[in-house]
Amino acid sequence: MPAMTNETTALASPAVPSEEVGLRPAARACSGVVSRLAAARRPLAAMLDQALVSGASFTAVVLIGRVSGERQLGLYSLAASLVVLAIRGQESLVLVPYTVFAPRAGDERRRQIATSALTLSGWISLALMAVLAIAVAVMMITGMFSRLAVVLAALFAAAPALLLRDFARRFALTDFRFSQVLKMDGAVTLLQVAALLGLALGGGLSAASGIAV
Repeated sequence: MPAMTNETTALASPAVPSEEVGLRPAARACSGVVSRLAAARRPLAAMLDQALVSGASFTAVVLIGRVSGERQLGLYSLAASLVVLAIRGQESLVLVPYTVFAPRAGDERRRQIATSALTLSGWISLALMAVLAIAVAVMMITGMFSRLAVVLAALFAAAPALLLRDFARRFALTDFRFSQVLKMDGAVTLLQVAALLGLALGGGLSAASGIAV
């Protein structure tokens, strides 16, 4: 009986060509390579995106320092530091909680969390604009730090867009949409560098105009 069972199994099982058997390890190897390349795209895209953002900031510092002088560079650095503080505040209050809770939520709950995060980001922008408006008004009335007042006025106009851009970047990164972030930052960086070069060639580059772009 065991011999008949083995013969029946052998007859029922189709013969696999030797060529197909030889191709299976190669197919598995190719699949592994493709998987590793797909996994490597995300950190590479994130690194390239960070290089674009840092490169634009470095270009602004170099151009303002070379074209407008040390005083304008100092004012620009002060305003840029305020931008960094505002972005870090938004990150701590809005983006980090969203990154923690959104991936665990369902679709409907995730939309609610995203809406709440965007609303809170808007309130942070309004609060920053209010502080800048008060500071500019005091400086204008007292006549003190008039050059800084001009830079803060430019920051007042640019702050909402800067915070919104950072919010959009982190929002997309949380969903692992690295290609979308890379396209967005690539376009913004190209426009920013082009505007800085245009201002530098036209003689209109300053700390205020650098912050504005």
